Amino acid sequence: MRYDTLFKVKADPVVRLGIAIYFYSPLWPFRVSTALSLDGASAQTVDLTDNSVPTVDDGPETVQSQVVWSLVGLENTEHTLVISVATGEDIAILDALMCVTRQFIVYLFFDIGTQVHRTRYR
Repeated sequence: MRYDTLFKVKADPVVRLGIAIYFYSPLWPFRVSTALSLDGASAQTVDLTDNSVPTVDDGPETVQSQVVWSLVGLENTEHTLVISVATGEDIAILDALMCVTRQFIVYLFFDIGTQVHRTRYR
């Protein structure tokens, strides 16, 4: 998936969204997960491990970025999604979010290492 840059801002683990959200991430050949919490609810741990390949200590993604978690049918209002390091993990992984409102779709691509995210509206 390609995300075009429209503007850059500091990365923020809190994202405002509308009626649906889709969390994109590759899958990895080692144990890794990310925690997601919507509107102050208990965090859900999203497993990003590719269980179809042998486990290794490190390596590149084995499955390209895809939707690995989503919520649909949300009220048409502002919501807060907090993305954090899951219990027992050292990192949180996020490739992109697709946020859907009644008016438009927003793609958010995050590069946490450089504190930049890119957004594309459709």
